Amino acid sequence: MDIFFNGHKLRVKENLTIKELIFFLDLNLDLIVIECNKKILPKKLWQNYFLTEKTHIEILTIVGGG
Repeated sequence: MDIFFNGHKLRVKENLTIKELIFFLDLNLDLIVIECNKKILPKKLWQNYFLTEKTHIEILTIVGGG
């Protein structure tokens, strides 16, 4: 199925959760914020939130420094 990830079309398997997508993309769970269909998705929902066709995901990485 196709989703939109950071503005680009991405083909993923069916029944994929947000958490599985994060592991697939090799991202650090502690340093990202996820927006799903224009709403911030709390971390407690990532494991049970299944992606559907044409879901729009934006993943923002938190960067420290000054």
